[in-house]
Amino acid sequence: MPERSTLDWDLLIHVDDANTARNDLERSEATGFTSLTIPGFACRLPDGTILDIIASDEGWIARALAEPTRDLDDQPVIRLPWLILMKLKSGRVQDLADVSRMLAWADDPMLAEIRAAIGQFLPDAMEDLQSLLDLGRLERGRGH
Repeated sequence: MPERSTLDWDLLIHVDDANTARNDLERSEATGFTSLTIPGFACRLPDGTILDIIASDEGWIARALAEPTRDLDDQPVIRLPWLILMKLKSGRVQDLADVSRMLAWADDPMLAEIRAAIGQFLPDAMEDLQSLLDLGRLERGRGH
């Protein structure tokens, strides 16, 4: 999908690593630690970058962290099925809009992977997933 710039970096970690991450960030002179509305915390790095640490113990986190893809800057990012699952679970309006746009750009093999992940870990969202796909395709001009 077309890139959507934000003012922060999001980092997904397993909840068991949250204390270590916070301690490491404090040692690196990060400041302004605050809780997020989801499990995790935010802080400001010495260069001014805002970092959101999302800490989860969901059953799919270990798999998502073990099989990253790479962005254009060669940084590891979670694959689309896990990103969509995470955004669906958040339920925030902006996240749902993101899901709709991401689904509209996904090819059929990726859509199959996304459906499998949602079906396994968030089966009650399958109908919503299809609605978001339909909306995204309409927005992109592809229809059904």
